[in-house]
Amino acid sequence: MRALVAIAQHGSIRAAAKTVCLSQPALTKAIREFEQELGVPLVTRSARGAQLTQYGHAVYARAKLIPAEMQHAKDDVVLLSVQEGFLTAALARLGDGSLDFVIAIVDEKKLAPEFMFRSLLEGELIISARKGHPLANAQSIADLEGADWMLNTTPESIGQSLQDFFVQHGATAPRVVVECSSFSASFSLSVNSNLLSCCPKSFLETDWIRERIVSVPVREALPRVSVGIISRRDALNTSACDYLIDCFVEAVASAPVFQFDTVRADVL
Repeated sequence: MRALVAIAQHGSIRAAAKTVCLSQPALTKAIREFEQELGVPLVTRSARGAQLTQYGHAVYARAKLIPAEMQHAKDDVVLLSVQEGFLTAALARLGDGSLDFVIAIVDEKKLAPEFMFRSLLEGELIISARKGHPLANAQSIADLEGADWMLNTTPESIGQSLQDFFVQHGATAPRVVVECSSFSASFSLSVNSNLLSCCPKSFLETDWIRERIVSVPVREALPRVSVGIISRRDALNTSACDYLIDCFVEAVASAPVFQFDTVRADVL
């Protein structure tokens, strides 16, 4: 299975063999024995390298999770890795087992069935613009027609929720000209261009953001958003992982006056 995963990820017998620390003949033999056991071809070789057959792809979908679960067994001695990223990449890594869980702002109704969501906090969504933006004082979403936007428009994202909101209220959906998966890059683009965007109101509680970004005061009440924990339904978490999740839940539950609007951007 390790050999099959390596071939799928590298598209080459040579590179796959190097990854799993086997000779090329040994890796090829392992694949052939695996094919004999299953009774179907898993890998084909051509001038372009090595590719999985339709059977190989079916096996790979499950096999790629096994190394991650084996690593989890080792990590039961407790290793904590905290990483920042946007939802698209985070869900992909959650799906392949390289992340245990994700804390994110998400539209729960649009999550794929393989994921489960545990809400922690809710808060207000705002339309954001740089200070001095020509539309910084717009009073309605109708006034924003024709503007250029920077949004993440994956199905689960708050950007997609905003687009849906505009259409539901009879306005033209935001015209997205930039999609960005880096917070630092998106912040720089917002500050140095006329791109509109959206974010939780809580972001403006951070001084270095509030000094450069303003909330566009449209009269329409924008959708509220949730921040919570996303995990795989079939995940076998380590005890350390479950303990950390419980810590997050307990921290929120023990502070009933704590509102999402006070959460700092670097925590999200």
